[in-house]
Amino acid sequence: MAKKTRMEEKVRKELEDWAINFLEVPNEKNGSLSVCPYAGNAFRKGKARVIEKKPSETLSEAVKQFDPKKDDVLIIFNTNYELSASSLHHEVDSWNEWNYETGLYLMAFHPDEEGEAVEMFGTYDFLNEAELDYTMVFVQKIEPLDDAAIFLEEKGYYDDWSFGQYKDLVLKRRAIREKLNKIKKERYL
Repeated sequence: MAKKTRMEEKVRKELEDWAINFLEVPNEKNGSLSVCPYAGNAFRKGKARVIEKKPSETLSEAVKQFDPKKDDVLIIFNTNYELSASSLHHEVDSWNEWNYETGLYLMAFHPDEEGEAVEMFGTYDFLNEAELDYTMVFVQKIEPLDDAAIFLEEKGYYDDWSFGQYKDLVLKRRAIREKLNKIKKERYL
């Protein structure tokens, strides 16, 4: 295992603090529910890994560092980003569409993002906006991620979300999982 750089350690500490002290805490912008009830636990269990994307590395090469036996989430950050927020999201959405058979799902964050999801997740409420100078791609196994969303959905977690947020953060992922399940079923018939 490669030694962590100072930047990787700094970003990991920022993200762990954000996960435990913001994302897990009840938030009035989210109907007094925590924004992400599972985020802090991944760090506490040692199952959240943070790596820096090398300038010469493609997104697919960086994603290959996800270890399904050890990682609940791999957070790939990039300080040398040249993509706009919309281009990064397009790259991640394309990766999800073309690589769904891996069983992984990617979500992106770009420091130039705006909108209700950024506001809800409190990215700039908690993390210092001036110092948040990196993109992030979150890599997770789609099945446990969607299972957790189904559990939250049954508890009314998404009831106060706008349809746009729900569609972008839940339904898009669910459709990809359904494609994966269909392929698995066809292979075993």
